[in-house]
Amino acid sequence: MSTSTSSRIPDSHGSSNAEYCNLKVNQPQTRTEEFEHEPNDASLAQISVDIEHKSRLSATTPLRNSRYTQRKLPPLCSGWKQHIHPDGKPYYRNASRKILTELDVSDVEEEKEMGQIYEELIARYNLAMVTQQEPGTLSDETEIYLTRNTTTREWEYYFVDYSTEDVFWVEKMDLRRLIGDRYPTDVNYHLCLLRNYYSHIENFPCHHTLPRDAEDNLRAALIFTCADHLTSGEDATSPWTPESAKCFLEMLDSFRDNTTTFKDQLYGSGYRSCFFSYQYYQRRLDDVWGSKIVSSLGWQRLVLALLKEWSDSNLLATVTLSANIAFLALPGIVNPPRFCSLLSTFLCLRSILSGLHHVWIHRFRAEAAPATASMYFQQAERFTGTLKPLALFLALPITSLLWGLCWFAAAVAAVAAQAVSWGMGGQLLGNVAGIGVAFLIVLVLMLMVYGFFFT
Repeated sequence: MSTSTSSRIPDSHGSSNAEYCNLKVNQPQTRTEEFEHEPNDASLAQISVDIEHKSRLSATTPLRNSRYTQRKLPPLCSGWKQHIHPDGKPYYRNASRKILTELDVSDVEEEKEMGQIYEELIARYNLAMVTQQEPGTLSDETEIYLTRNTTTREWEYYFVDYSTEDVFWVEKMDLRRLIGDRYPTDVNYHLCLLRNYYSHIENFPCHHTLPRDAEDNLRAALIFTCADHLTSGEDATSPWTPESAKCFLEMLDSFRDNTTTFKDQLYGSGYRSCFFSYQYYQRRLDDVWGSKIVSSLGWQRLVLALLKEWSDSNLLATVTLSANIAFLALPGIVNPPRFCSLLSTFLCLRSILSGLHHVWIHRFRAEAAPATASMYFQQAERFTGTLKPLALFLALPITSLLWGLCWFAAAVAAVAAQAVSWGMGGQLLGNVAGIGVAFLIVLVLMLMVYGFFFT
């Protein structure tokens, strides 16, 4: 029977522990129902033997744990490639047949049956195209999803076209079955297909890249969410709250690719050569066009401010041009001061001509409708997708003027340096000193312009 024995367990030094341990052990039945005295050494030995015999415990170490040991998976059938979804679930793609599936394609019989279903689908697709008098094969942007119903074991499918962001089938689909709407409309049908398309992208994201404007579309939807809640309140139809939309926008900003490409380096060199005025102009353009929606007031303020800046730069460029002509008329002007003054003259002329062009083009655009203003920005983004080229073009008058002032200052500094007696090699030292002073003036002017624009 089971008896409860209270005993002292010897410690490692041979002494007894201060407290008792209650042990329940199974012992053979005896006439004595219970020990009323402390066990002797023989009974302790028997208890230890019984514990070791009955216990199912054994010692181990973390190194013996095989939880993350890589097990060898069976090879996939020919033509298939495995992709791992971010949530850890694998899916498989056959590039030659344009098939996507989550089924185990290492099973030869399953893969063989899938091939037969694929051939049947292609035949039905070709027949449907011939019936519609549009013969052709699947485009490179079209794929087929195949799976098997776990209950009925029937094959299920759909086609997805990445070029049109569409999901379709080879037979006619009941809109009420597809949408669940008693009175389906074309708008509901289109929205349902678009929702199914992006659900497909969510399920199979690893082998296909999003279109170029996907991020812009998402940003527009998130910005619309904020505007919808501000204007409609509880009647807003957006799927997110303003707080969630703001959080998503911050996440998108943090996910931006910060790697530098050759085009970025080219633009960087451009705005550094523009005394950072290009970046200032782009920021002003983004303030009006950042949300892809133009307000009449914002557009009017921008155009009027630009017209005033160009008029002022034309006036200052004309004064600098006159100063250069007077400087070149002085007797004894030789290189490098003459070269610096000629270059300053050319830059002042470019500033005046570009300023006149900008004023002429924009003189009536301040009163333009928002739709016309939107077309203005869309045309500027047509080739590069950004407003950087437009910002560089609009900054051309002020940039040319600043460089013209710098080279005129360099010409004056070079003349002053040549007038100083430098001893042996005086002309060379004078030229070097003049160029050094000119570069110092350029640096100071750049810092002044940067501080004016950005502080």
